[in-house]
Amino acid sequence: MIRKKRIIPFIYFLMVKIILVSCVDYGNKTNTILNHSITDTQKKEEANSENFDFNDISNIKLTLSRGAFHWDSFQLIGNKLTYLPSKENDFEGYPEYQKKSKVILSDSIVKSLIKEIVENDILQLDTYYDNMTSCGSMLEVVIKINTIEKKISCKDFEKGCPEILTNLEKKLIALHGKNLKRIFLPG
Repeated sequence: MIRKKRIIPFIYFLMVKIILVSCVDYGNKTNTILNHSITDTQKKEEANSENFDFNDISNIKLTLSRGAFHWDSFQLIGNKLTYLPSKENDFEGYPEYQKKSKVILSDSIVKSLIKEIVENDILQLDTYYDNMTSCGSMLEVVIKINTIEKKISCKDFEKGCPEILTNLEKKLIALHGKNLKRIFLPG
């Protein structure tokens, strides 16, 4: 009776192992997709682990630079969000686009923003997005969280750029509060 109790779990274990091994087809795309999913899951777990301390915002730096017509940027360092206008262009009739301005965000807003960046896999995006057109307005995002740094460039913010980046741009503009959205400024 005692041996029977030990043999049954052993047989069950062997059967499960045989089934798993026999189902693996190393040339199969399903296996590749499974491995890719595991890799993505591992990346998300790593991203949510010790690399990203959402309680400490002092090691956070986010720069979002905009191209044609603006050539300006928004820079978040810790909880300070600064608008940095272009030094090259002088936009008559648009004085708000010519003045450097800074707002202080609450720690909870910054933590929420960084958490959203990590959860939406922005750090797993490609580094460059092209749209194969000659006229575009560039969008560039540089994210630094603790020791992790990622730079993502889009040749045009509308065409070929991941929507998550254009949404990030809109969110930073809204958080800045001066409504310095993209408009066709005279250049």
